[in-house]
Amino acid sequence: MSKGCSDSGILSDSGILFRADDPLAPGRDIENEELPYLISPRNTALRPNQPLTLRWHAMKEATHYDVTIKYLARPVWEKRVSEPIVDYPDSSQLRRDRDYFIVVTASTGVSSPENPDQESAPTITLLTDEQEQELKKNLAQIETQNLDADAKALGQAHLYHSTCQDQNYPNTCLNQNAIEVLETRIKAGTDNAAIYQLQADMYKRIGLKRQAQQRYRTALALAKKTNNLPLQAEIQEQLGEIAHNLEEFAEAVEWLEAAEAIYQKGLNLEDPEAQGKLEELRKDIEDSRQRI
Repeated sequence: MSKGCSDSGILSDSGILFRADDPLAPGRDIENEELPYLISPRNTALRPNQPLTLRWHAMKEATHYDVTIKYLARPVWEKRVSEPIVDYPDSSQLRRDRDYFIVVTASTGVSSPENPDQESAPTITLLTDEQEQELKKNLAQIETQNLDADAKALGQAHLYHSTCQDQNYPNTCLNQNAIEVLETRIKAGTDNAAIYQLQADMYKRIGLKRQAQQRYRTALALAKKTNNLPLQAEIQEQLGEIAHNLEEFAEAVEWLEAAEAIYQKGLNLEDPEAQGKLEELRKDIEDSRQRI
């Protein structure tokens, strides 16, 4: 997230001013700066003939990067570049029935698969022609609706990330398209917490937990700004889950207990479903607490 600074703290894209030491402040706890982790596209499907630009985390000591797209163990394209971005020249050469792996190796010798916050190597696939035609039809339907900019972006993003060959495999869904359409609203300065929350969901889905954490924090700040307690609790649960997965167990307990406190006040405690939710949440809290 882009941010501005003032004498008193950090200014987010949405206009919220954070103290520099605030755990919700944008820019805290970003990915490991010592690794050229892939940012995009990663663990996502792509539309046929979609322009393909690869981006990864820049490293201060690197003089160049070697970028490789592989099918199985065989490189299908390689390029050495000096900047953390490169255009793949012809995405039409990629086949629809294959999973492609993207690996970035810095001149310092480290590579993106070594990032502990991501899988061994991010992958991409292509939609089938049938899926593309169905997607176009559904996108056209959204265009005919009288939606404001945020609602339209949310509708498109939900459509993108539900357009999959197999829901069990993130790299078969249009996650990158969902992230990008939401990013346009974030850059426009939206204060809609749902935009940030859904983009965080997408980052979590593709394995960028730190980026997800950052977006969830902004979503939480916006939910607090509007005193939306149910949304606050939901996001605190999500932050607790990410903190647990990152082995930040004390922080996970804090987030989950904060969510529990809201649920205790807002849920009907006589409702079996609410009781089950709280019981599950308490198990998660205890699991994280035992790992501290």
